[in-house]
Amino acid sequence: MKTEQLDEKQRSLCAVFQLEAEDVEDISVREEEETLFVELTLIPRYEPCPSCGCKDPPPKVNKYVTKRIRHSALSGRECIVIYHARRYECRCCGHTYYEENPLTFKKQKISVLTVNNVLEDLKDPAVTFTSTAERNHISPTSAASIFDTHVNIPRQKLPEYLDIDEVYSFRHKELDSKYVCVLYDFTGKTPVDLLPSRQKRCLRSFFESIPQEERDNVKLVCTDMWEDYRWASRTFLRHSCHTVDRFHISKEINDQADRVRRRLMKNCPRRNPDGHGKNPDYYLYKTWNWVLWRRDDETDGAGQLLFATEAPGKYNSVLKETLNYYQIREKLLSLSPELREAWELKEALIRFYEENTRKNAEEQFPELIRKFRNSSVPEMNSFGVTLANWRNEILNSFDIVDACYEIDPATGEVSTQGVRPTTGPLERRNGLLKLLKKAACGYTNWERFRNRGLYILMPDTDQRISSMEAARRSDQKRREQYLQAAEKRREEIEEYNKALAEKAIGKKKENKPMPAAEREEVPVSNAVSYSHDGGKHV
Repeated sequence: MKTEQLDEKQRSLCAVFQLEAEDVEDISVREEEETLFVELTLIPRYEPCPSCGCKDPPPKVNKYVTKRIRHSALSGRECIVIYHARRYECRCCGHTYYEENPLTFKKQKISVLTVNNVLEDLKDPAVTFTSTAERNHISPTSAASIFDTHVNIPRQKLPEYLDIDEVYSFRHKELDSKYVCVLYDFTGKTPVDLLPSRQKRCLRSFFESIPQEERDNVKLVCTDMWEDYRWASRTFLRHSCHTVDRFHISKEINDQADRVRRRLMKNCPRRNPDGHGKNPDYYLYKTWNWVLWRRDDETDGAGQLLFATEAPGKYNSVLKETLNYYQIREKLLSLSPELREAWELKEALIRFYEENTRKNAEEQFPELIRKFRNSSVPEMNSFGVTLANWRNEILNSFDIVDACYEIDPATGEVSTQGVRPTTGPLERRNGLLKLLKKAACGYTNWERFRNRGLYILMPDTDQRISSMEAARRSDQKRREQYLQAAEKRREEIEEYNKALAEKAIGKKKENKPMPAAEREEVPVSNAVSYSHDGGKHV
């Protein structure tokens, strides 16, 4: 059937299954229960033989082979393409081969479109292999096999500014680890690699596999206060400057201050002495602790400052008075001198980060450590030891590594603000790995989890075969290589036959009888020629 013989319905079917109408000889649809069957036959193209390259005369059709191909063109129902594939036989060498197939990859029974749909679904961390398999009417094992076949992301080159952090998303039984170590490019906003553990032996194995020249290009490493990260930075990244992220310092001081609050709350009775009603002190410790961690410049939904002293208050039935957030915080801090001291030291650390540059920080930091170590609160004394232990790394976090430009919409003026090293962008992306683990209820195959994690975190890296044309280009490239090799063999045979013929003609011109022992006869087995019908003659 020629292209002109396809009716409008058949042309629409070609469009649905992403086929060129010029390539289709016949296409029809039938329905059985909830499954749609599509009968397909392509127009013969008589491709050259991939073995010898012969294309004249064209190959003959040896037989038709029926192939069942799962297709996800219709996501709402199962669809199977009954493809009648021609098996050609070369008239020159007798080699048999299939015609070009635009539906699947070589030796596959799942369409290229289905492969694309599965890989596109798996870019979402909330999608599991089971859910995408159900949507594309394949088995979860097939979905996992598609991913393993097409996605294998190698380690990226170490950047100049490297972030390292861990996330609880994979339990590795052999390494006895439940944290995945994530290495991230701070300026490129892309992951470098995922490691199954944050332990020394895993970090050593990773960095020792990288050439020294590449490791020497790392200028700055930003991590949290995990001691093994500092060891790895000093051991393998000797030309880099190690910094501790401000976020983790702030989190640690907040945790220490919260320990003070919880310690005081445990010593406070829940009910009033008479047994009626809640104890106001316990109520403040338990319910209103969030006011201790909010900043003074934060605003509410209406744009008003949360802790404005003159802000209108609301009546509280437990405290039996009208109070705003500022007054509630003051009331909470007045319950214990230890809590107020811990809160004031926390605020002092925040001001230290916001108001100082690298030069000023070096001058102010010893005084800050002294305040913590001289505190009457045990938790603050412990944090003072932490500050002293990580002194150099904390001061290094004041260095400027990038610039941020802001345009004032009213005046159009451009302002520049320096960017300090931080693991903030990495922390946001760690949530995707947590969601990946949560949606799948955990992974047991580390290589699959690593590739899936990198596949999700790298939006610009496309490991998928994006279209059927990619498969066609791959087959065409392979066929061209076969043809080049076959053409080279043809030329060698022709040159050899030509040399034999010239040698025989030269002997005839001499017209001199030669002794039988000296005569050189042309080996009949070496003379090769081609007939008009494409066959070989020896």
